[in-house]
Amino acid sequence: MENVKILMVDDDEVDCMAVKRSLKSAGVEMEWAEVTECESAIAILQQQTFDCIFLDYLLPDGNGLELVQQIRALGIATPIVVLTGQGDERIAVEVMKAGAFDYLPKARITPENLYQILNQAVRLYRAEQAAILAGEKLRESEERYRLVLEGANDGIWDWYCSTNEVYCNDRLLEIIGENRSEFNLTPHNLMARMHPDDGAKIRTAITNHLQRGDKCEAEFRILHSSGEYRYCVARGKAKRDRFGCPERMSGIISDITESKQLELALEASELRFRRLADANIIGIIVTNAQGTIIEANAAFLAMVGYSTEDLRLGRLQWQILTPPQSTKKPIKKPLPS
Repeated sequence: MENVKILMVDDDEVDCMAVKRSLKSAGVEMEWAEVTECESAIAILQQQTFDCIFLDYLLPDGNGLELVQQIRALGIATPIVVLTGQGDERIAVEVMKAGAFDYLPKARITPENLYQILNQAVRLYRAEQAAILAGEKLRESEERYRLVLEGANDGIWDWYCSTNEVYCNDRLLEIIGENRSEFNLTPHNLMARMHPDDGAKIRTAITNHLQRGDKCEAEFRILHSSGEYRYCVARGKAKRDRFGCPERMSGIISDITESKQLELALEASELRFRRLADANIIGIIVTNAQGTIIEANAAFLAMVGYSTEDLRLGRLQWQILTPPQSTKKPIKKPLPS
């Protein structure tokens, strides 16, 4: 991820350091700013722009929900991730309805979780800002909006709830193997391409997001024009009017087919290995770097005369079981002249 500008709002130095270290461990290049209270956060946000805001729910002069509401009331659209030690789902729903991008209990702070949330937040935010800028400069021309998003690696979609119109970049059409002139892009036609086992899951995710403010993210399979299903993951967020009703919903679709196929192939390989080991036709072992045998099937244990208890206690050493002469390298005889 290219350099991002992050604001951390937390009065606990230890928690601030934990978040900063986790992001650095994930390889995030960033400009970092810290404040300790709501008032300071509002002041710096009125003077500077940021790519993402991480804020603690409990602050000396307020709480995360109140601060999210103040920031949104000022018209600041920077994505906000609320961190808390409470893990209360009710709080999560409230802050996301107020305009937070996501919610993460501090017990789940890891480099992987923080990177995933930050990456998705920044990508979606920048896509939305690009769309807004294009709309302001080019009178929301659909064609020009498409050009702004054309270079994106992810499929980007924008659904106007009231008119049921959908706009997207060419990458989304590429994912399903269609072109703009031949495919009628509607919510119905997109849903018709979903795998039969995944359609209900996607509808539930969208409904829960629009009605309750739940996080909208789903992994699914979508039919390519070639006849094969592509594995994808999508995430979206609704833009609401001042009464809280959704006006439009924007998001991204990423094609994860290659990584998913590798994952499934690995699972199949592990299953074949486990079946072979359990069949006890041949002796099979797994050792660690020190030569301790950490896994062995019954056939191998029978060969060497050890029990599963010996294996559990770490008594099987490859160096002890292997005669010295079997580990010597063979001496190469000189070729006849």
